[in-house]
Amino acid sequence: DVPATTALIQSSLPGRGVRMKNETWSIVYGDQQIRNITSYTADGGFETSTGRIVGPDTYTGVNVTLLCEAVGGLAEDQSAIIKARDGYAITYNYNNIIIDESTTMVLAYEFNGEPMDEEVVPRIVYIGPDAPIVDGHLSIKMVESIELAPMVPEYFLNLSGACLLYT
Repeated sequence: DVPATTALIQSSLPGRGVRMKNETWSIVYGDQQIRNITSYTADGGFETSTGRIVGPDTYTGVNVTLLCEAVGGLAEDQSAIIKARDGYAITYNYNNIIIDESTTMVLAYEFNGEPMDEEVVPRIVYIGPDAPIVDGHLSIKMVESIELAPMVPEYFLNLSGACLLYT
């Protein structure tokens, strides 16, 4: 068992950093520490809720699975709850993180060779040699934490009965 421990690496930006957590412990990576981890650069993009395609553009970031290794690694029966500084959160199941050999989920900090704007950085993007385009809700910006948790089981809701329509 891993002892209940919290390791804090100071951020170069006060109040900024990404907390990696599991059920037992956590670690906070500061902005400079994230930039010092092995990075990956490739193209990717996303489709907004209005149907507009953003990209493909070139992003540089850290493979999310590499960050997950700091808290024990991501198993097939786990999900990742990713939260943003503005309160937005989304749960990614294992198959949203490990898609295929040509698509990599990264925590990006550069956009087209330049540092990302402070209002966006860091951002989850999917990149690879085939420049994948994903649904925009998967590209969360202003990431502040990634928590590994048991996967939520898939379920279906069947409704039956009468439907009343009022006019």
